[in-house]
Amino acid sequence: MTLQHLKTFYTVAKTGSFTKASTILYLTQPAVTAHIKSLESYLGAPLFERNRVMHKIALTYQGEKLLMYVERIFALIDEMEIAFKEMKTLHKGGKVAIGTTAVIGIYVLPSIFRQFRAQYPEITLDNRIGNSQSILNMVLASEVEIGIIRKIQEFPQHLTATLFHREQLLWIAAPHHPLTQKENVSLDDLRGMLFIHREAGTRTRVQIEQWLREHQVVQLVSIEVGHIEAVKKAVEEGLGISIVPEIVVKRELQTNLVKTIEIAQFDLSAEYYLVHLNDRNLSNATQAFLYTLKTSNPL
Repeated sequence: MTLQHLKTFYTVAKTGSFTKASTILYLTQPAVTAHIKSLESYLGAPLFERNRVMHKIALTYQGEKLLMYVERIFALIDEMEIAFKEMKTLHKGGKVAIGTTAVIGIYVLPSIFRQFRAQYPEITLDNRIGNSQSILNMVLASEVEIGIIRKIQEFPQHLTATLFHREQLLWIAAPHHPLTQKENVSLDDLRGMLFIHREAGTRTRVQIEQWLREHQVVQLVSIEVGHIEAVKKAVEEGLGISIVPEIVVKRELQTNLVKTIEIAQFDLSAEYYLVHLNDRNLSNATQAFLYTLKTSNPL
């Protein structure tokens, strides 16, 4: 069975005539007949009923089923050809519009952007950074094609959400902070400490505040800053303690600018999801970016 055999079958089925099919396909009528017989032999079923008196043919039940599959096959072939033609235009330009949280946009994507730009230098990259709710709203409003965000309760049903990355959350402090000198820090040791918070509305802050309430750590004095880098800098300067995703302080931990505070009862992680609308056909530029995203290992 070949694509030519299927094309012959499709043409006969649509025209209702071996003669018309042979004309359209530039084949002899015996060749058309041979293609159909070859298919019938391969599938083990008759595909056409022939009325020699009326000089008409009609599809059998098996022929109707085959036509359904053949139409799907040819539709996929058409889709494939269009996709590959469009992919040839990637080097002529395009745009990837993505929305991410600050953690992903600052600490994960730059290395991926570098890889992607090396392959597609003509494509424009537009990365909008915000909290998870604002990025989700951008995706739902089609302001960006894809987003990488924290999970906000349950995602809408018309959204595709795939787990992209899980990052451990760490308590951190300046190296000279009293809590970094202790091997076993208790929850009581946290009381009265100055805590550096992200701005209200970030998923990590909501998660941390919930954990603090559940463990009755209610006497923390807090300062709110508007950016994850500001949190890190405040901790480095010894202003207070905080909880951040590990990737945020990976370099600072290696260079001893900050240290972790070990608390036995603490085990939280941040999960980041790749989201896009179910019914949206992603542009070829965005699909190419997603391939780079999934095949690279920046973390």
